[in-house]
Amino acid sequence: FEICALELPLGEFRNHQIVASPRGKYANMPADTLQRRCQAQMGIAQQHTRAEHWDAARRVLEGTIAFLDHVEADGGITTGWKSRVYTQLARCAQASGQEEEAKAFLLLARSANLDRPTA
Repeated sequence: FEICALELPLGEFRNHQIVASPRGKYANMPADTLQRRCQAQMGIAQQHTRAEHWDAARRVLEGTIAFLDHVEADGGITTGWKSRVYTQLARCAQASGQEEEAKAFLLLARSANLDRPTA
C-alpha cells in the first residue's frame, strides 16, 4: 500500500485513520530526487508566504520536515535540507508576527546544521 500525505507525520490521526508509511521506502532515494522534492515544497511555501497565507506555508514546511524525518529514519541523507526548511519556517513565523516561534525555528536550524555530517 502507499499513503503519501506530506503534511502529516507518521502515526498521526486524520478522520479517525492512522496515517502510515512503510519503512525503507526512502532508504535509497537518489539525492536529485530528494532535492527536487524539497525545492518544490520550498517553492510552494514561498508562494504561500508571499500571499501572506502563513498557516498554509507553515503546513507545507512542517510536512517537508516530516518527510525529511522519514528519509533520515530510513537511513537516507538529507544533506542540510532541514536547516533550510527551519530557516524558512522562522521567516514565515517572523512575518506573521510570531517572534518567539521565529527564534525557536532559528535555533532548530542551527542545531540541524550541527547534526550535518561534515565532508
